[in-house]
Amino acid sequence: MRNLASDIFSLQESLHALEHDLLVFEDIKQLKEWLKIVKRSLAAPRYDDMPF
Repeated sequence: MRNLASDIFSLQESLHALEHDLLVFEDIKQLKEWLKIVKRSLAAPRYDDMPF
């Protein structure tokens, strides 16, 4: 029974995390803007490791 209770608790935590993550998709416009920012930052050249 203890294992079952532990599994149920773990699944409930996972469900709450998924519900929280899905809230991001409520505002699609905001999500698209964020994705554009991430895409630009990944495409930008990085010169952090070059000594200038």
